[in-house]
Amino acid sequence: NGCQDTTLITVIGSPVITNPGPIVACDSVQLPTILGTLTGNESYYSGPLGTGTSYSALDWITGSMTMYIYDATGTTPNCTDEESFTITINSALISGNAPICDNGTVQLTGSGTPNVVNPWVSDTPLVADVDGTGLVTGFSAGTAIITYTDENGCQDTTLITVNGSPTAV
Repeated sequence: NGCQDTTLITVIGSPVITNPGPIVACDSVQLPTILGTLTGNESYYSGPLGTGTSYSALDWITGSMTMYIYDATGTTPNCTDEESFTITINSALISGNAPICDNGTVQLTGSGTPNVVNPWVSDTPLVADVDGTGLVTGFSAGTAIITYTDENGCQDTTLITVNGSPTAV
């Protein structure tokens, strides 16, 4: 009979997110810009499928977590993509600090596993020096900054005060 019908079909492209992880950092990390073929609706989330706390690129993360990136076209049908990755935040912490006298010692302790090359360093070894186990020895009155580095390259510093011995009158 020669009848025809025409239907227009619109194909909506799905977003495609580039996964930036895993990310390992010391103390904190700034979220990178989200990359991929995106809709403009993309964001970071603490839960899957755009749930939980929402984060933006360049926000600072200070704790280890699984992070999700979710993007949706917001159309019918709603085409989506999601990527997840882990963020591991390491930190090196020093404990055990106390003022010491010259020729005195104080034992510092670093968290985690120490760096195998040079875990403990003094910026002023003539005032106070530190050995590879964190034992600080005071040599003369003043202050010294002691730096601890763990196996992940994370660092912490502490200020050691060395009090001079009293002089006889």
